Amino acid sequence: METKETTENPKETTEDTETEQADSQDDLVTRAEKAAERLEQANKKREEILNKEREVLAKKQLAGRAEAGTQKPKKKEESDVEYAERVMKEGVNVFKDE
Repeated sequence: METKETTENPKETTEDTETEQADSQDDLVTRAEKAAERLEQANKKREEILNKEREVLAKKQLAGRAEAGTQKPKKKEESDVEYAERVMKEGVNVFKDE
């Protein structure tokens, strides 16, 4: 087996490696900066949405609930005859609130 020896200068390969590492670090920094920028934009949008939700909730709470126009059903008043018939039929419950 023959071994192939390289005639490259070790200083050149070190410089190339350093350049590649610097480029990859710059690329990594650039990618991180872009990611941070996207996160900041997303946070701003989320904050805007939260503010709008707070406004809607505040308006809803301040608006209250008006029950205007609604009336409780009126109890039908019994006549004396109806009362007597009911008592004779059901009996008298002294403890029942009427």
